[in-house]
Amino acid sequence: MQQITYKILLLSFFIFSSSQMLFGQENNVEQELIKLTKKYNEAWKSLNVDSVSRYHADDIIYYWLGSKGPTSKTEFEKLLKQILPTMKEYRHEILDIQVQVLSDKVAVVSHTYDGEIIGNDGKAGNYDGALTYVFHKRDGEWKIVLIHESARNSN
Repeated sequence: MQQITYKILLLSFFIFSSSQMLFGQENNVEQELIKLTKKYNEAWKSLNVDSVSRYHADDIIYYWLGSKGPTSKTEFEKLLKQILPTMKEYRHEILDIQVQVLSDKVAVVSHTYDGEIIGNDGKAGNYDGALTYVFHKRDGEWKIVLIHESARNSN
């Protein structure tokens, strides 16, 4: 009886330790992706196509304005080259960030945002909404493979 109790305790300890270790690894991935999302956000402030694009996978898909937009990094860069030069400044405050780690290579980061765009004419426009990024780890690097943007307003 004592030997069975010992085995049960040992097994319980092993299960608890394993779950704590996995939780710790998942928490590390969450923190890594939050940091990466913040860096991506900072890249947008630069209004530089290359700075933004370096976070995208070659096969990125972008949904915005209620429909599917660019379906490759090349197409997304063309869009950025049209949009970014019209801005003098872009601000995007991340609110309520959520991370879902789906596997060791796939994760989803969603957040709401409070944004403002200042055009070259000096006029400010409010730009609030929600964003979802799907990250895929490729060759040891997290890349955004899908963006879904739901702007609440853009005036």
